[in-house]
Amino acid sequence: FGKSTDYLAESAEDKLEDYANEMVYHEGDFEEMQMCHSDYKKKLSWLGPGKKDRMIKAYLEAFAKKISVSPKSISSLSYVFSLYKLSEDKAAKTLADICLEMPERTASNQKLLFFGNHILKSPEARAKLQPIRDMLTESYRDDVG
Repeated sequence: FGKSTDYLAESAEDKLEDYANEMVYHEGDFEEMQMCHSDYKKKLSWLGPGKKDRMIKAYLEAFAKKISVSPKSISSLSYVFSLYKLSEDKAAKTLADICLEMPERTASNQKLLFFGNHILKSPEARAKLQPIRDMLTESYRDDVG
């Protein structure tokens, strides 16, 4: 029983990583990104109700690690938020949650904060990015102090 559970967990992580890498590879090509997203939504349907959160988390981690800041990357991330049908508030919360899960990745978190500031328009959504700012400020103090 334990082996099959471990295998499924590994398989899920591998598939989520494949999804994230493929989405990052197609950055800027919205048609390819749409097809990839649809394909993996079907492939990962067995993950159940938490599938959507796990998929966007995997994508955002890969995106922050591998993609440089550019107008193309800003529009690609904005497009991904629309693929997931995220409101501005939900997108901001998602960015904050992911950053708080990986406090050691300062550069990735700085990028995600930058993207959030440039994609999100409403002051309420931007305010939800405050936990990222606070964490980055703390990490800066820890490095300097």
